[in-house]
Amino acid sequence: MPPVLLTEYKDNTLCLTLNRAKQKNALSYTLLEELQAALNSEIQAGCRAVIISGGSDCFSAGADLYDLTGTIGDIEMDVAISKVTDGINNAPIPVIALIRGACIGGAVDVALACDLRIATHNAWFQVPAARLGHLYNPDAVARLSRLFPRDTLTRLLALGERFDAAAALRAGLVTHLVDEQDADPKIAELVRQAATNVPRAAADTKGLLNALYGGQYDPAHWQAVRKEILTSAERREAIARAKRKKP
Repeated sequence: MPPVLLTEYKDNTLCLTLNRAKQKNALSYTLLEELQAALNSEIQAGCRAVIISGGSDCFSAGADLYDLTGTIGDIEMDVAISKVTDGINNAPIPVIALIRGACIGGAVDVALACDLRIATHNAWFQVPAARLGHLYNPDAVARLSRLFPRDTLTRLLALGERFDAAAALRAGLVTHLVDEQDADPKIAELVRQAATNVPRAAADTKGLLNALYGGQYDPAHWQAVRKEILTSAERREAIARAKRKKP
């Protein structure tokens, strides 16, 4: 039986590919567990970014309906998806979603947790939770409400509106919209930019943003972190490199 998640290191990048093509990359409990485990344990020293992708015509059809029961037990699916989004948020490096084709339901939650979302023109987004008689995970909705305006979430969650790639870009669901042939070069460009950053400074900047958008900002803590970075050997080396490169 083929693995449900493909893991590959390529050019200082951890590539995680959903690998259930026959099931439209539906998010089974097994796939979610493996995705969470990879985010928590597969990021090696020197890694500069994580890429999460699906197939050429489908990112993911969302929660695997065969794992749902239509009972309160389906809360476990919300928990499994939340563990993945937490892994994305807690990753010390940028996590980039590459979205082609359909991105539905819980897969939209996973994609929106990523720091950057690159979509090709055949991508589309839809959360049909209300149509399935489901109130989407309130914790996830609260997180999304800090990132997106109410009208966007009303369209996405209450109406179940389908966003094509251009509409998703206008709504901020997508950060980059590219032609298919430009997807890999765009990712390579973003990874090159990430590789020029001092790892601790980049990781702490992401942590600061998480704290701000999560309502957990502690000014004293983050000023202390800033002072530590200002006096670090890594910063002195970065300043020295910048001076050597200056014309």
